[in-house]
Amino acid sequence: MTRKIKQIVYSIIYIVVIFGIIIGLYFFIKPNPSCFDGKQNQDEEGIDCGGSCAIECRPEFKPIELVDHVFVLPVGAGRITILAQIKNENLNYAAKNFNFTFSIYNNSDQILKTINNSSFIYSGEIKYLAIPNLEINLGDVSRAELEIDSPKWVESDVLSRPEVKIQNKNIGEESNNIRVEGNLVNNDPFSLPSVKVVAVFFSPLGIPKGTSQTEISNLAPREVRSFRINHPPINGVDIPATQIFVFASRD
Repeated sequence: MTRKIKQIVYSIIYIVVIFGIIIGLYFFIKPNPSCFDGKQNQDEEGIDCGGSCAIECRPEFKPIELVDHVFVLPVGAGRITILAQIKNENLNYAAKNFNFTFSIYNNSDQILKTINNSSFIYSGEIKYLAIPNLEINLGDVSRAELEIDSPKWVESDVLSRPEVKIQNKNIGEESNNIRVEGNLVNNDPFSLPSVKVVAVFFSPLGIPKGTSQTEISNLAPREVRSFRINHPPINGVDIPATQIFVFASRD
């Protein structure tokens, strides 16, 4: 065996020995799995939670998100309505309450007005938030933004959607107004303290052009009550494409 071959063989043996020592040290000093090691490495349901760990796993929630953008819609001379569509993609969780803020900006990118409010959203729901009939000139507005925070999440069966239906809906134009009317039917076994009916008017291309709403208070079980919504005329609106949404809560 030549000297060069011997050097190669000794080098390989040296590397194998060092590698073996490293592996041995790793298994010797490797800590046992625990509920505090930042890993999901035993019967845990998540990282250091669930299973044999005393800490209960907290669900991960998808945020309530804005669909498309915030619409700034004309109502009449010197007045606008703010409209936003939001969605909750959590199929097993509803938000019994969340805070939201609309910020309206002028053409110099300064805030003209800020509106704070709160609402709720069911699991998997898509709904509209609207601030109607604000005394602001449309020409003074460059854009509006929506911020949502502090949702209070509950399981979907804790906050389930009430059984409220619309019957005999009728949409048309009369006396220089767009008219939306019909009957609300409470098929829920509980009285509903507040039922909001929102009408959204669309262009032939499906773009929101206006919205208006009304609110019905204390709708008793099996009660049928009429509603009516009026909105000033809107250029370029497709009346038959009008959609009516009902948002109600048992609380």
